[in-house]
Amino acid sequence: MKRKQLVSAIAIWSGTTKATSKRVLEALERVILSDLPDGESITLNGVGTLSVEEKDGKRQVVFKPAKKLRDELKRR
Repeated sequence: MKRKQLVSAIAIWSGTTKATSKRVLEALERVILSDLPDGESITLNGVGTLSVEEKDGKRQVVFKPAKKLRDELKRR
């Protein structure tokens, strides 16, 4: 799913306009880009957690899926 499709899906699921959904997505991106590099983990309940880990002297983003997402993947 590309950004434009994601904005449309957010608008449909949340009952808001595409413009509002786009602003929410942009705000989420800003939070992730500002907090994740500072070592903050970001948890989206039911989806998973983004965090930064050091491996071989390099920092990398790690995604740990939530149980709800893992269960949904198994179900489909």
